[in-house]
Amino acid sequence: MKPFITILLALFSTNIYAQCEQAFFSFDEGATFEYTSYDKRGREDGKNITKILKVEGNEAFVHAELHDKDGNKLVDNEYTVICEDNRIKIDFRQFAVGNLNDKSAKDAEIIMEGDFMELPNDLTPGQELPEAKGTVTIKVEGAPMNMTNEISIKRTVDGKETITTPAGTFETYRLSETTTSSMNMMGMRRTVTTKSKSWIARGVGMVKSESYDKRGRLIGTSVLTSLTK
Repeated sequence: MKPFITILLALFSTNIYAQCEQAFFSFDEGATFEYTSYDKRGREDGKNITKILKVEGNEAFVHAELHDKDGNKLVDNEYTVICEDNRIKIDFRQFAVGNLNDKSAKDAEIIMEGDFMELPNDLTPGQELPEAKGTVTIKVEGAPMNMTNEISIKRTVDGKETITTPAGTFETYRLSETTTSSMNMMGMRRTVTTKSKSWIARGVGMVKSESYDKRGRLIGTSVLTSLTK
């Protein structure tokens, strides 16, 4: 039985490796990605530094930091990415990065609940990706009530595109995204819908993203400016 079990384990490991190698994310332990954010006028307004802390089997444990334009750390966050069934599943906790501003980040606790965001390895133009839903609850020390933000993300594959950034040239797929956020605080509810586009590459993940207002005008850009593996 031992040789048979060994063969099964080898085949299983090879299958996991093949799936993760084709994923739109990095499963290279120690890989570090630096994203620079720009406002609508192209002025730098912050950085996001993401590092693959550890890879165990088909799971990558990720650490992300959000910094303002002066280099001050605003948010420190960890989440998990799983590679299985020919797709990746991204822990909804990734959305904690960017949910706080510099005034509230220090004394706040973030509670994330929701689905994994799924991203298949095989993409085709016009494809609708699985919708992701979750809830972000922000507890700020000294505040009378918590803030709850219910998030829904719908995505469609637009097509292929070659993107060049300071980190290199990448063959990407462009995704159109619609994010609906329903915020509830002190009994008052406000719903906001935003549009964005993301460019993703195999073995990397996001290379570039753009955010737009309700009139379709560009309000912000995030670009992969440094990549170390």
